[in-house]
Amino acid sequence: VLTIFSTGTTYALNHSGTITSSETWTLAGSPHIVTGTVDVRNGATLTINPGCLVKFNYSTGLYIGLNGGSALNAVGTSVDPITFTSNESSPAAGDWQGILFGNLTNDGSTTVHYCTVEYGGNGDNNSNVYCASASPALQHCIIRNSDGYGIYTTGSAAQPLISCSAITNNDYGVYASDSANPTIGDCSITVNTTYGVYSDSSSNTIDAENNWWGNADGPGGVGSGSGDAVSSYVDFTPWRTAFDSCLLTIDLSPLSGTNFV
Repeated sequence: VLTIFSTGTTYALNHSGTITSSETWTLAGSPHIVTGTVDVRNGATLTINPGCLVKFNYSTGLYIGLNGGSALNAVGTSVDPITFTSNESSPAAGDWQGILFGNLTNDGSTTVHYCTVEYGGNGDNNSNVYCASASPALQHCIIRNSDGYGIYTTGSAAQPLISCSAITNNDYGVYASDSANPTIGDCSITVNTTYGVYSDSSSNTIDAENNWWGNADGPGGVGSGSGDAVSSYVDFTPWRTAFDSCLLTIDLSPLSGTNFV
């Protein structure tokens, strides 16, 4: 369901329901307001153009590959990033469900680059980005202010590449469950209250090398430093001893008043 409304020269689009054929959300239609959960299926690709602001009403979400094959192409740029955020007047962690990638996600066509995802975690999945046997590529992103997990991965087929991103102010930064095997590199993983990276499986070791953990002495937890904690089954050596320079290429969107690192 698509609704168009305007005030003067400012345009916005409302979105809800099922998407069964490929479509593009344009900058001209921004801000895009998700009034009911959007479920992309039937082989469709949802493309979101650089600079778009996507705001979610309370408890809504974006489903990719959950109920049928589909893909998300959300590729911003360093000067025109994409923002996924709450539509509440006073945004808070847990306002909306987050972006949920299911096992029918077309991984090869799914990219999330130069995006901010914030204030998710509503519902059972409790995360900003949830990957259930799905492997999207997340690069140059800001993942923050979740009610639970910044990024939750589950199942051995969940092998997302997470790079050059800031993962901050969540309960867990990245959580790997049931033999999930994300690769996390050149990221800033800071101010996550319980763990920066956590794995609950001894069947594999998570590659989390070359990250900045918030302190030059490295991560805490099973690490000996004072940065964000890591669990067992996480390879965190070597680590960055300073904020990673690749994050400096992100210019935060002027469209979101909440979009600050």
